[in-house]
Amino acid sequence: MPVRKVSFVSGEFYHVYNRGNSRQEIFHSQTDYDRFSALLYAANGAASIDSREVSLEDMFTFDRGEQQVAIGAYCLMPNHFHILVTPLVEGGLITFMRKLATGYSMYFNKKHHRTGSLFEGRFKSVAPEDRPPGRRPPGRILTTEVPNSGGPASGKKTLRSPEGFSVAW
Repeated sequence: MPVRKVSFVSGEFYHVYNRGNSRQEIFHSQTDYDRFSALLYAANGAASIDSREVSLEDMFTFDRGEQQVAIGAYCLMPNHFHILVTPLVEGGLITFMRKLATGYSMYFNKKHHRTGSLFEGRFKSVAPEDRPPGRRPPGRILTTEVPNSGGPASGKKTLRSPEGFSVAW
């Protein structure tokens, strides 16, 4: 398996992202957005989870074990996602992203009666030191933009900003 260009250090923030294979949509409904958001919580632990068999409500009562990462912000777009995250334990970011991508892919493929890869390869990442001096993270991940209860087709958006969130780049 190829070695990553970025070495993930506990306590540092990273911008991680991935998109649908061939730029396909990875969220078709509000339920898909909700499932991914719940997996951000459920996949963030040392315990394994079969997300195909766990209801959305049970995701938040699941004993996930030791938290792997701290999530500062995230943004879900129809064909990709962005997460601003910092690892809390050695190997935590890779464990979290593997569980998140695998769990969501298994759920999505079962729900939409499909097989194969949902995402376009491994997740990508940018470390703070790889940004040009004075460049902030993309504005779209400083607030979380998700469709409201009207669903993605309604065109209505709700902006959420994490309480007390600030990052020095």
